[in-house]
Amino acid sequence: MKKYIIPATLLVMISLTSVSCKKETIANQPTAHVENCNTRIIQYSVNGQTYHRAILNDDDWNTFMSSMLALAREGYIVTIMDENRSLYENCPKETVTFTTKNEDEANQWAFKKTLEGYVVEITFNRETGEFTCIANR
Repeated sequence: MKKYIIPATLLVMISLTSVSCKKETIANQPTAHVENCNTRIIQYSVNGQTYHRAILNDDDWNTFMSSMLALAREGYIVTIMDENRSLYENCPKETVTFTTKNEDEANQWAFKKTLEGYVVEITFNRETGEFTCIANR
């Protein structure tokens, strides 16, 4: 019996080591897609009612701002801020005011100031036809 146990054990060990050295092939490997996106979460309020919106790209921003400026034209007070503005909390406190009759200029200015960490408030004066944008930080 001893004659069979030792060779059988050696045979099993050799077969196990040869199996462990074989390259494993996986037929259906799952693929992972990594997408680098610059999503910004914008917190905005219309007459004090707060909302959140994800902005994925410039087209989303332009669509969002068109609706915000339309609300300002109707007499609402619109406030916009980037949720990541906590990065700028150590900056000196300041207020910047910008007035324009051009909706595109108001859009671009608000975008720039929002990215800089400001809270932007937009109102519209029906008598003068001007947007007043006030940025606070």
